[in-house]
Parts: sequence; C-alpha cells; structure tokens
Amino acid sequence: MRIATRTIYELQKYQLGGLQKNLAGDNTIVSTRKRINKLSDDPVGLTQVLNFKAGYKYLEQIDNNIENGKTWLNTAETAMDSIEDLTLEMKTLALKMNNSSVNKKQRLNAVDQVNAALGEIINLGNTQIRGEYIFSGNRTDIRPIEADDLKNPEKITYNGDFEAYQIKISQVDTMAVGQVGGNIFFEDTVKIDSTNNLVDFKEQIRGGYEIGEIKIGESIKNDTVNIEVKNYNALNRGTPEFEPLQFQWDDEKKVWNVKNDPGYELPETIEGTSDAFDVDFDNDGSPDIEVRISNSAENNDYVEFSLVERNETLTAEIPPGEYNRESLAKAVENALTKTSMEDGYKIKYNADYDEVTKKYSITFDNKSHDGYIKTDFLWESGENNGRSIGPELGFDDFDASFEPAVSDYSLGSIINSGINDTLQFSVDGGFSTHTITIPPGKYTTEKLADEIETKMKKAVSDINFDKNFDVKFDNREVKFKFDASQTDLSAGSFQIYWSSGPSGLGDTLGFNTNVDDTGSLEYNGLSFAPTTFIEKGVNDSIDFSLNGTAYSVEILRGQYSNEELGREIAASMDLAAGVKGFKVDFDIDSASYMIDASGTGAASFALLWASGTHSSSSAGETLGFNPTADSTGALDYTGNSLPLGVTITAGVNDRINFKELPQEGRFSPELSITMDAGSYTGDELAAHIEFKMEQASSAEGYNIDYIVSYDSVTNQFKFRENGAVLDEIQFLWKSGSDRPVSEGGTGRSAAVTLGFDDKKDSSAVLTNTSDESASWGIYDSLIDFKKYLRNNDLEGINRTLTRLDYHYNKELSKVTEIGMKNARLITKQSVISNVSFTYEKNRSKIEDADMVGAISNLISSETAYQAALSSSARIMRLSLADYLK
Repeated sequence: MRIATRTIYELQKYQLGGLQKNLAGDNTIVSTRKRINKLSDDPVGLTQVLNFKAGYKYLEQIDNNIENGKTWLNTAETAMDSIEDLTLEMKTLALKMNNSSVNKKQRLNAVDQVNAALGEIINLGNTQIRGEYIFSGNRTDIRPIEADDLKNPEKITYNGDFEAYQIKISQVDTMAVGQVGGNIFFEDTVKIDSTNNLVDFKEQIRGGYEIGEIKIGESIKNDTVNIEVKNYNALNRGTPEFEPLQFQWDDEKKVWNVKNDPGYELPETIEGTSDAFDVDFDNDGSPDIEVRISNSAENNDYVEFSLVERNETLTAEIPPGEYNRESLAKAVENALTKTSMEDGYKIKYNADYDEVTKKYSITFDNKSHDGYIKTDFLWESGENNGRSIGPELGFDDFDASFEPAVSDYSLGSIINSGINDTLQFSVDGGFSTHTITIPPGKYTTEKLADEIETKMKKAVSDINFDKNFDVKFDNREVKFKFDASQTDLSAGSFQIYWSSGPSGLGDTLGFNTNVDDTGSLEYNGLSFAPTTFIEKGVNDSIDFSLNGTAYSVEILRGQYSNEELGREIAASMDLAAGVKGFKVDFDIDSASYMIDASGTGAASFALLWASGTHSSSSAGETLGFNPTADSTGALDYTGNSLPLGVTITAGVNDRINFKELPQEGRFSPELSITMDAGSYTGDELAAHIEFKMEQASSAEGYNIDYIVSYDSVTNQFKFRENGAVLDEIQFLWKSGSDRPVSEGGTGRSAAVTLGFDDKKDSSAVLTNTSDESASWGIYDSLIDFKKYLRNNDLEGINRTLTRLDYHYNKELSKVTEIGMKNARLITKQSVISNVSFTYEKNRSKIEDADMVGAISNLISSETAYQAALSSSARIMRLSLADYLK
C-alpha cells in the first residue's frame, strides 16, 4: 500500500519535534544545573523541594532570632557582672565599716562611696541595646529605673513590667532573653537571720499584773528563789501598796500560810515543801505561778511579792531562712502568737501581705483575750530594734500600736473632791471611827475597790487591823462588797456610816445612804450606780414654787450617776430659793427619785412640770415624773421607777459620728447613727450600737462587721472590727456633725454617755500597717546602708552585710542563669546548622542535576536529533512543489 507523502512528512515532523523537545529539556537541565525546573518535571519531588526550602528559610529566621538573643544575653551578663563587682565592693566596705576601730566621721565619709556605687548600679539597670532597655521586661522602650535624686538617691522605682522580652527558638519554644529589673533589683524573697529576725512588743490587758518586788525570810537567800509565772491571764488583781502577798512556811504542818490575799480567794494554806509550792490564782486546777527555793525554808520563813501592773517587753523570734512575701507574713504571725501564748496574754495575732499596696499589716484575732486593750510594737524603743524585722516589713523606726476604741473613763466611777470622796467606818463597834478620803479622779471599779481597801487598812494600821480585810467589785453581781469575815473582828464591831457619817462615797458605790451598815462583818451594795445625761435646753430645767413663789433651776450639762444628779438638783434648788434643806434622793430599791422640801421649813411646795416657764426643757421625765402634770399638794414627791442603766434621749445624746478608714487608704465619708431613745443596760446598748453602725456601714460605708462590747469590770465600751478590712475607725466626738454646740455642732453626740471625752476625737487603730511598701533589693539595701553609716549604727551595718551577701548570691545565680541560656542558644544554633545542612542536602539531592549525566544526556540528545534530521532529509527528497500537490 502506498503511503501518502503528506503523511510521511507529518510523521517525520512529529519525530523531529520529540527529539527537539528532549534536546531542549536536557539543555535546560545543564544550563540551570537543576533536575526539576517545572512542576511536570517531577510533581512529587517538587513538593519535597518546596518543603525543604520552607524549612530552611524558617531555620534561617530562628538562627537570626538566636543571634539577637545571644546579643541580649551577652549584654545582660556584662551588666550583671559589673553589678556583682559593685555589690562585692559594697560588701567589702560594710565589713570595713563594721569594725569598732572605725570612727563616726569615717563612716559618714563612706556615704559618698555608697552613693557612687548606687549611681553606677542605677545606670547599669538602664542598659540598652540598639535603643531598647534590657532590664525593663517586655516594655523595652521604657526606662526601667528611676531615682528621686541622681546625686543622692533615697527612693528608687521600677517602671518596666514583669514579662521578660522573649525570642522564638523553635516552632513551639520561646526563651526569655530580656531581664525583669523588678525581680532583679527588687527581689521577691528575703533572707532572715540573727540580724533581722526579732519583734519587741508589749501587750496590755485589763488588770494585767506581774510579779513586782520580791522579799524573803532570813534563812532564804535572794539568789535561791525562782518565781515562774505560768499563766499571766490569772494575775488580774494587784496588791495594795505596802500589802504584798505573803506565803509563810509552817514547818510543823508542812504548809505555806497565805497572807494578804488581794482578792483571789486563795485558801488559807497551800500544800508544798520547804523548797517548792505552786499557786492557783484562778482556781482552775493548774498552777499559775511556781515558786522554787534552792536552799529550803525554815519555820516562819516567808516569800512575799507585790503584784504590779505588767510592763514587760516580749520578743518574738522569726525562724531563720529564706521567705517570700506571703510566707514571711505567716512566719511573723506564728512568732507573735507563739510568744504571746508562752510569755504573754495568749493573744492570737494575724499578719497579712497586701498585693495591691505591697504592705504588711498586723492585727489581733477578735476571739483573743476578753480584756485585751492594745499591743505596742517597739520598732524604735525596743531593746532589739537593731535586729528588728521591721525594715523588712516596711515599718519606719517609730513605735506603733493597734487598739480598739475604749471609753476614756468608767461610767459612774468618777470621784470628785468634797462630793463623793469620803467614807467613815469603825472596827470596834463605834467606840472610835476612822475617815478615809479617796483622791479625785476617774477609776475603774476594780481600782476604786483597791484604793478604798488600801486607805481603810492604812487608816487602822496603828491598831493592827487584820490584813485579810477585803473590798472588791463583784463582776457577776455587779456590786461593791466590803468583807471583814476573814479577820479577827467580832460580829458587830465593823460598821460603815453611810447615813450618820460624812460619807459621800456610798451613793457612788451603790449603798443605801439612808441607813448605816452595822451588825455584820460583810456589807454589799445594792447595785452599781447607773448614769443619766443632762443636755442644755432639753432636760436641764426644773420649775417649782415654794410658799407660793415660783423659781427655776438649770442643771449643768453633763453625765451624772443617779446620786450625783440628786445632789446637783438639791444644791441648785437651795441656791435658787435662797434656803437650805432641799433633798433629792434616788432610792435604789424602788429605782426612783424623791424630791423633798420638808427640810426647808416651807408651808407649801409644788413641782411645775407642765405649767412652768421652762416646761419644754423640763427634767421631769428624766427623773421619772409625768411631764404633762404638775406635782402639787405635798412637801415631797416621788417619781416613777426608772430602769437602771444608760439612758438615751432623743435629740439629746442619741448620735454617733464616725469614719471608716480602709487599709487601701480610700476615701471615707462621715457616717452617722441615731440610737433609739430608752434606757439600756451596758450590754444592751453595746448590741444596739453595733447593729446601727453595721446598718450605716452597709448603706454608705465599707460594709463592716463590727464588735461593740461593754466591759462590766471597767464599765467601759469597746469598739472594734470583726475582720481585717479597716486600718482605723475614727469617732468624731469633737469634729463630727453632732459635736457639742459650743464647737458648732448639734450637741446630740453620745460621747459623754458612753464614757468618751467630747473634747477630742478618738480612734480604734485596728491594724498596724507598714509605713512603706515592703521592698527588698540591692537599691533598698544601699539606701539603708547610707542611713546606717550616717547614724553610726553598727547593728544596721551588720544587717547590711547579710543583705549584700544575699544580693551577691542572687546576682551570681542570675549570671549563671544567663550563661546557661547563652549556652543553650549556642547548642540550639549548632542543631539548627546541622538541620539546615540536611535540608539543603536533601533538597539538592532531589532538585539539583547530576551534571556529568546531564551533559552526557545532552550530547546524546543532540546526536540523536542531528541524525534524525539528516535521515529525514534523505527520505523526503521531495521538493516543496511535490509536497504541496
């Protein structure tokens, strides 16, 4: 079969085209040196090549990051090396200055060296790389370290953040190469050791006493007697002056005879040995003091001691170690509580660190001792102030306290000269009498009882009045008691002349002054005197008529016991009418007032409660009379029974102004409460005030849970917080809206009613909060070092040695940490280099051509193409015209 010329031509053309294409491909491989030049060359291989290239490029970026990180780390290491050298230089200086041969002037001159080193460390803290600060955390554009005075820095602050500048060193890993100056120069931990681990403090409770002067018998040597107090809480009564508590050895009965018991109700004899005995003051079965004698007592030898108000300094010791801020707070809390439990009044303390203010605060547990008054922290005056932990906590060198707000004086226990300061009595059935005078002043019931007892014993000391005589205030029955039953007096020989004698003290003590107490050896008051408040223009007036003539009296503003008020009214009525003989008595049995004019000799007497010219400010209702009707037709009138307690009168003494000052120092408005009118017991009024204060705090304050209590022993009110939100409660007795009218207020304050002085504001300092933020670091230590040098303070310089040693070790650790990071980056770089080489090798293996083979292939392709071209020409041998036919 004949094949057409055109077909032959197309076939030759196709074959030549294929050879030409192969030749072009081989030529491209040789010229580009790459086996894959387009997707169709090797789709799978090209994908692998692209992956290898992407990986290589990523590793290249990581390598650049690492190189940058190494620069940051090397710069930081250089700066830290310099800081380390300066710290060592300062430590050497501190060692030199701590030598006793160095004088005050030399230490003062050394301040310049410290300032110079401090300035250099500040500059190093502001080290930069290409305009970026390496110690400012992640805020590398912010200058991290600022000083208040570059020449003489006293306060240094950190402006950076607490997230370190980081670089990426792998797909999932980063590394912090920047430094957080806030952690390097202001540390989060502190070293506590013997140079800074003590707290000197004093506790004060109601009736807190300790062993005073000790005296012994002839056979006992001073240095052989040891008296150890096991429970200070039990020592709640003091011994009268010149009446020490005595224990005398009876060798025959083998007991210690007790003499001069000041009111603990001790047994007459205590079992023991000639060289040891224990005393249980609170009768709980456990010894409260232990007495030990080395050389033994002989018959009639004695040990005696006074019980005086306690003024002992306690010292808490924080265990040595490294602490963070929270663990240090707990350590301080535990140390204070442990010391108080072992040597003090068993107060439970709380210590906290505030993350916001960076300050420490110390307060007491509200369940602590009922009679707790306050704690003084002796940051300045303590014997161990040079070893105090105060500076580490941010406390300045000033003593500080926290204490509840307590009434300034006891209700009903005010002794006034010439009014209620005398008492007459007899110890021989009336054949002779003795009169005592109590010094004027404000007394607790306990101290008033002690003062009366001391005066009575002293008055009859010339006839050897037995020392077992006792005057006390019974807290359970709320009354005064005179007890001579343990003396050698016979029944009827002890008499107190409340009525017939010149006694103004009976009313104040709650005794019936209409009769004398005779025929017994024990006499008890009926009740402790309550209080009544008289306010000018509200309840201070009495209008009366005598023999048809009208008179008016105005009672002086103030707080009175019922007996004091009666005396004041009687004296005022005598003065107004120009006569003598008015008598105003408060009968404690019926709890009512009687106003009696029979002693004036008048024929008629009326009390004009309703019709008088001052009826709007009448004292009638206060005294128990009906204010809407006059009292007429007799010479004496008796009011209705009054509830015994504290009286709150609407518009008179029913307001309390106060402020709540929280620990964060936020604003506090003036808060006010209005108490409900009425008569209250101390406990009832305390509960009512607590409720009202919590209402006001919830509505306008900080929603504080208050504790308001009434102490029946001291007859004082106490205010405190049940929690730890507030630093202080301020009671605005003098400056509040309801301050006295004379001060520009409404005059409705309850200050005097509650026993507070209305001429001054008072506060409940609930927390002892550090003065400054607790800051630990090289800057703080060097600033303190300057202060110690200026003050020639060797203990402070010794403290600086501990601090600098701690900083040096921290700096050394930081340099080591930086070095380890640098080494890690170098290792990482080496790994990246190896991986990059592998990537490049594998890419080249797939993508790059084998040039020997490629050239050989090109030659073969070219030869084949030339041969095919020549062969085609011979086969065709056709002219173009034949091809076109």
